[in-house]
Amino acid sequence: MIQANAIRERLMAVLRRDDSVGVFERWLNSESFDMFQDAEHSAIEMVSAIHLLLGDYYDRRLSEQDFRAGLESLVDNIVVCEPVDLPRECQIVFSFVANASPRPISVPQGLAA
Repeated sequence: MIQANAIRERLMAVLRRDDSVGVFERWLNSESFDMFQDAEHSAIEMVSAIHLLLGDYYDRRLSEQDFRAGLESLVDNIVVCEPVDLPRECQIVFSFVANASPRPISVPQGLAA
C-alpha cells in the first residue's frame, strides 16, 4: 500500500537530485499500480498529480524548473479531507491545505454565503 509520506520522501530525493526522475517514476509505478484497492486518499491524489506533471514534462509543456516547482509543491502540501454527509447534488469535501500560498476554490452557486 502506497502512502503519501513515502511519496514525499522519494520526491525529496528527486528534488535533492539524489534520485533521477526515471528512478522515481519506476518506483512510483511499481508501488501505485494497485493503489485504488487500499491506498489512502491523499496518496491517490498525490500520485495522480505527479502523473499529470510527468505527462506535461515529457510532452515539453513544462520546463524542468516548472516541473520541479510542481513536485516541490506536492512535498509542501499536506491535505486532510473529511467527507460531509449531504444530498448527492451537494456533496462537498472540506479540504484544509497547509500551504504558504493556498489555491482559491470555487463554490457552486447557491452554496455561497
